[in-house]
Amino acid sequence: MINVEKIVCGLLKENCYILYDSNKNALIIDPGGHFDTIHNFILQNWLNVCGILLTHGHFDHIGAVKPLQDLGYKVYIHQLDSDKCSNLELSLAKQFSRIETFVPDYTFECDKQVLNIGGFEVTVLHTPGHSKGSCCFCIDKYLFSGDTLFHNGYGRTDFYDGNSGQLFESLNLLKNYAHLQLMPGH
Repeated sequence: MINVEKIVCGLLKENCYILYDSNKNALIIDPGGHFDTIHNFILQNWLNVCGILLTHGHFDHIGAVKPLQDLGYKVYIHQLDSDKCSNLELSLAKQFSRIETFVPDYTFECDKQVLNIGGFEVTVLHTPGHSKGSCCFCIDKYLFSGDTLFHNGYGRTDFYDGNSGQLFESLNLLKNYAHLQLMPGH
């Protein structure tokens, strides 16, 4: 059984998720901020963080990555959004927020690629539109959708690499995953 903790981060109320199993292995999805809150939860629950998954590279989803990566946690992101991790302008941080840049440890590029990280089976769905490298993650009975899909809407497409046509194609793809519990980015 997988437990899921949601931590709401920053001014944009981004959802960071910490998943952990009975063996205390954990994944962090989209640590957009509040490093201390995330780190304290990990320490208080004696979790072994096996990886950080990023649905995309915008500042509000990656703000706490660098200090977590400095603790030895490996970072995963789609290749098409990896440039945002080291570029404050591309991540939109230059306009909206201050974050530390970083280099991801692993990139993926295949749709429906399955990653096995610390005993978690993660199916990566490439869902471009909000950004060119936006992804959703299917883990157990959950769909972690980042800014592709919200409970009552979807992410913006007016940033430099957004594309409304691609987003609507991605939303159509996600209809096949309607049986999973939606865990949106906001």
